[in-house]
Amino acid sequence: MDDYKTIIIDFINNGVVVDTDAIKLIKDNNLTKKDLLELDVHEKIITAEQIKVFIEFKKKKHIPEMDKQHTQEQSTNQTKKEEKIIIEEPNEEITNVCKTSTLQKINYSTSVEIIKNYEFEPRERNVRSFVEYFNARFDSFKKLLLRRPELKNVVSLNRFTKTSQDRDICVIGMVKNIFTSKKNNLLFEIEDKTGTITVFVKDGSNIGESHILLDEVIAFRGGVSKGYFFAETIIWPDIPLRSNTAKVTDSISAVFLSDLHYGSDMFLTEVEQKFINWINSDDALAKRVKYIFISGDVVDGIGIYPSQEEDLKITDVYKQYAAFEEFVEKLPKHMEIIICPGNHDAIRGAEPQPIFTPKHLPVITSFKNVYLTTNPAYIKIHNLNGQEGLTVLMYHGYSFTSLIDALPHLRVHGITQPQHVMKDVLKRRHLAPLYGATIVAPEKEDGLVIDIVPDIFVTGDLHSHTADIYKGVNIISASTFQGQTAFMDRVGHIANPGKITVLDLDTRKYTILDFWDGVNKT
Repeated sequence: MDDYKTIIIDFINNGVVVDTDAIKLIKDNNLTKKDLLELDVHEKIITAEQIKVFIEFKKKKHIPEMDKQHTQEQSTNQTKKEEKIIIEEPNEEITNVCKTSTLQKINYSTSVEIIKNYEFEPRERNVRSFVEYFNARFDSFKKLLLRRPELKNVVSLNRFTKTSQDRDICVIGMVKNIFTSKKNNLLFEIEDKTGTITVFVKDGSNIGESHILLDEVIAFRGGVSKGYFFAETIIWPDIPLRSNTAKVTDSISAVFLSDLHYGSDMFLTEVEQKFINWINSDDALAKRVKYIFISGDVVDGIGIYPSQEEDLKITDVYKQYAAFEEFVEKLPKHMEIIICPGNHDAIRGAEPQPIFTPKHLPVITSFKNVYLTTNPAYIKIHNLNGQEGLTVLMYHGYSFTSLIDALPHLRVHGITQPQHVMKDVLKRRHLAPLYGATIVAPEKEDGLVIDIVPDIFVTGDLHSHTADIYKGVNIISASTFQGQTAFMDRVGHIANPGKITVLDLDTRKYTILDFWDGVNKT
């Protein structure tokens, strides 16, 4: 075999793709194995342009390092197109080897599109702002409910009088009040933009009446008589069951992290180091990873709760963010990193929360592989080369603790099984359906409505862990890099740290790595 062929095969076997035009230039210019070993390969693909630059310098008898700026620009361009090798050479020997190698170790391009980041308009907030907010919330849910197949014969509330008599009709309303009668029946006062009515649910009906929350918008099916609506069925917006689960065709994975809490004296350095070692290793699973999601609370913050300074190793919030940036800098540069804030971050507490600014993250804000999003946000990944890609709903999850406390069926499972509260919010199509569960800014639209059905729903905050599926949606409550703190004891959170969730995007199957297991925890 010719000398240059052996090194091309070596490149391919080590995950570096050599494109067709580059092979032709190598052959036409009689480049040897020794020449090619002098190539400073910064990327996972060797292009014709790299070879041309190399040849130019070789002619001048000087082969400096490839210009770093040129390499970075080339890397940016490569993220927009698939990195693959198409051999047009007639030589069958090298063609067959290249095809086999690319199937085994092909290097795929990546793409990230923020399809919904929330805009924040500076304006005065007053009573009218809240009226606008709740009207927008009602309109959003009415649209979602009207898509439900079981909803028919919908009647506006102003159509009813005390003498109205009707059966098999539906009403949509926002829950204004909840009462229990002397006979233990449940009464729900609901309103739409036209009027109000009281919905009656007989004790023992078990149609989901104990799951209803104040201020949520739901539908009832039943009949009206004597000024009351007698409910037979309760209908939540819910997400539709997907018959075909979306996938990508490339053999790649995504990793999901949350609640790193840099600055805490309970920060688990061993877990951090194990993760960094693994993600940079030649482990087959690590080499598939192309996307990393970090869903909030990247630092422990300052003044988040009384006497927090006693629990901090780093008492300057900007130094906490500097420690987080050092972590990000150690992650592979070919991986796309998507980051949103959480309630411990130095961002406004009201949700939706805005993105991090260069004031918080002065170093990584300019990184081309780092994407900063609002909390919540919708992100489309790997939408390239004819692949539809997958939509990720990313939310920190601060509202979940209050929601679990408010609903008996969620308290049964507790904070340690976050899949139940995640399924509940998907059913209600709202990230904070209990008003007051989180601080909500009265914007012109309700930014916490789940108006786009995601392929992947990732959260954090509870410091627990889950990887489950609901109606075709992968639901992930990401684990933490923080151990159990006294504050977590007070709020009822139980840390389940060091669990790294890896989702294969082509099969939609999970792998869970435990980097806390086996660590000396004394």
